[in-house]
Amino acid sequence: GEEVAVETLRRGATDYVLKERLARLAPAVERALAEAAERAERRRAEGRAQAILESMSEAFVVLDAGWRFVYVNAAFERMNGVRRGDVLGRNHWDVYPDARGTRLEAEYRRAAADGATVEFENHYGPWDRWFALKVYPADGGGVCVQVREVTAAKRAAAELRASEERFRTLFESMDEGYCIIEVLFDPADPGRAVDYRFLEVNPAFEAQSGMRDVVGRRMREFVPGIEAHWLENYGRVARTGEPLRFADESRALGRWFDVYAFRVGDPADRRVAVLFTDITARRRAEDELREQDRRKDEFLATLAHELRNPLAPLRTALQVVKLSPDRAVRERARDTMERQLVQMVRLVDDLLDVSRISRGKIELRRERVELAAVVAQAVETSRPLVDRMGHDLAVELPARPVWLDADPTRLAQVFMNLLNNAAKYSDPGGRIRVVAAVKDEAARAAGGGCPAPLVEVVVKDGGIGIPPDQLNRVFDLFSQVDGAREKAQGGLGIGLSLVRRLVEMHGGAVEARSDGPGRGSEFVVRLPTADPPAPAPRPHA
Repeated sequence: GEEVAVETLRRGATDYVLKERLARLAPAVERALAEAAERAERRRAEGRAQAILESMSEAFVVLDAGWRFVYVNAAFERMNGVRRGDVLGRNHWDVYPDARGTRLEAEYRRAAADGATVEFENHYGPWDRWFALKVYPADGGGVCVQVREVTAAKRAAAELRASEERFRTLFESMDEGYCIIEVLFDPADPGRAVDYRFLEVNPAFEAQSGMRDVVGRRMREFVPGIEAHWLENYGRVARTGEPLRFADESRALGRWFDVYAFRVGDPADRRVAVLFTDITARRRAEDELREQDRRKDEFLATLAHELRNPLAPLRTALQVVKLSPDRAVRERARDTMERQLVQMVRLVDDLLDVSRISRGKIELRRERVELAAVVAQAVETSRPLVDRMGHDLAVELPARPVWLDADPTRLAQVFMNLLNNAAKYSDPGGRIRVVAAVKDEAARAAGGGCPAPLVEVVVKDGGIGIPPDQLNRVFDLFSQVDGAREKAQGGLGIGLSLVRRLVEMHGGAVEARSDGPGRGSEFVVRLPTADPPAPAPRPHA
């Protein structure tokens, strides 16, 4: 029994000692276990970090305080075409000597010295490549560098800038107007365009449209009554995305436009680009050509009629001369023939004069001539027609002689045509007045561009008058006032065109005035006066 008791005591004492020892060792064991766990976690974290670094698409580099490579990842090897074993432990500036003295070195040293993170882009000349770098300080000195190649993005951006520059150059140098507009729709009826706002315009926009300072403003601010067809066209382009080309008139702007419109940007933005050209001059020229063509056709018809009219009396008179034994009858027939021949010669002369003036073939034979003599010659030539129509013709000239440097025959032709015109387009028994006066300085200043001093000769009649919209057209070739052809007593309607051209050749100007149909007409001729001719020297006694 004693042995059992002793063994039990021995074992108890041993357990007690062990427990005491374990109690004393526990803190150290716990510390060791914690450190082991920490080391294991650190190794796992480092492994995860290295796995992350190795899987990165961006290069990652660690340089120590002596600028030696202590770590590079796989992306660095791919980006630079090197193996890490060839660079680890080597000085960065020895591996890349071309980087010495560049911004790259300056930024690396700034990050290391200041302990600051630096981000920048760098162009590496030897490779002609661009890199985006993020540099931040590393533990124990040195730096960590994250590198991303941006060469493709840089080149794309450069190409985009070049493209934008080309577009901007084209945008600003093109003769056509160009604008981008935002089409505005009715909230209650989303399919109906009610206005549009200008977002961008090129320099030619103002010249082509006549509008200024439009960016940011709406069309109805400039043209409240903009025609509906413009809004409908641009609204359709904004809604459907289908481009549209058309030519149309904006009466509110007083212009015609040739337009190409197409949608730009997100369809939800309802933006439309408009390329346009002011074709007002072209349209007017086309209208004028059509009008001239119409007048030419009328002229040819009138010419045929006017040339045919004398032929029947001539034929009849020739038969009378041939067959009649009565001398008096033959004399009357001869007078008829002469009168009709004079009419044909006048028609042909007018045609030849128009042709010569148009081709610049006519020459003025200028001399010192008195206005009174020229007017008297014109009155004498027109007197038969004036008397035949029973008109009352009166002439009022200045008391003192008015001298001109002119071709007397051509200038007499001017006043003859005006007198004939007044006689033909006035009812029988009408009044015709020729009034001349030398104008004062104020009147000369407004005298149609003629040099001072001026003489103004006005031929007035009480005839059919001229509508206001045709006052400027009566001098056009082949032009006649509406309804005047029925009143005309023969002629081709080219007399006034000859008047204007001959007056302008004399350095003067001519103007038509009228209060309207049935209220008579005035034709005002302004001519520069000249000094009197020098007196002839007296012979010596």
